[in-house]
Amino acid sequence: MPIVLLLTVLGCARLPAGAFAKLDRAVVEPSGLIKSRAHAGLFWTHNDSGDSARIFAVDPQGALVVELPVEGAENVDWEDLTLDSAGRIWIGDIGDNLNSRDDLALYVLDAEPSLEGPAVASRRVPIRYPDRDPDLLDFDAEALFADGERLYLLTKHRSGDLSTTLYAIPDPLSGAEVTLTRISERVIGGNPNRYGGMVTAADLSPDGETLAVLSYHALLLFGRPEDGQDWLSRPLKEIPLDQSALEQCESVAWDGESLLITNEDRAMFRVQTPLSPTCLSFPGQGCE
Repeated sequence: MPIVLLLTVLGCARLPAGAFAKLDRAVVEPSGLIKSRAHAGLFWTHNDSGDSARIFAVDPQGALVVELPVEGAENVDWEDLTLDSAGRIWIGDIGDNLNSRDDLALYVLDAEPSLEGPAVASRRVPIRYPDRDPDLLDFDAEALFADGERLYLLTKHRSGDLSTTLYAIPDPLSGAEVTLTRISERVIGGNPNRYGGMVTAADLSPDGETLAVLSYHALLLFGRPEDGQDWLSRPLKEIPLDQSALEQCESVAWDGESLLITNEDRAMFRVQTPLSPTCLSFPGQGCE
């Protein structure tokens, strides 16, 4: 018993401030997170580039429930996944740090797989930017989200302008290459010497009213557009993140009224009631 207790204490000591758990070690570098609708209490996640094409079901404490290879898919640089209102899982192979890829794509699973598998991508959807400039490092993307059956992505600018661009992904089930539709651009802010402005994930709340956008320095909340598709037009709140504690945060998912965040070292954080006026910064300041 003393040995078990000592190991438990040491394990807890390795968690950064504000973290409550770590994802299973099979999830080497989490890069996407979404709450399952088919499997109560579980979340789907995946690894960043360099891994095989697979997804993981984990419980709210990060414990591995099942690992499923995704048949018919390849992980070049998977960055996020989302679940649309029809129950499809969309996986974004949309990472492009050097603006050098010509094979950006989405993979679609027609329904959430059973925990016994298999997980099968029914199609690969090639995508391209309408305004891609080969001289700018502004066409990397790590944030994919669904509003009903409409899909959107947010770019991760590396040119130092502290901004993100919102694109719609029109008619991804058409069977043809999809040209993205540029919607808007917004300055995200932050310290340019600490990866300011770089958006790493996004997720729409269960009621479809609040978009959570994650960057390295802050969690930003946006309200549903009054008309149109500009999800960056109604900023509601910015919650500063302690980068020294959270390090590089890479994924975010709504869990009821709270938000789960994971960093690249598998640590899990929960921001309680982020829309509350008492939630001012994280960790601490009314958000825990």
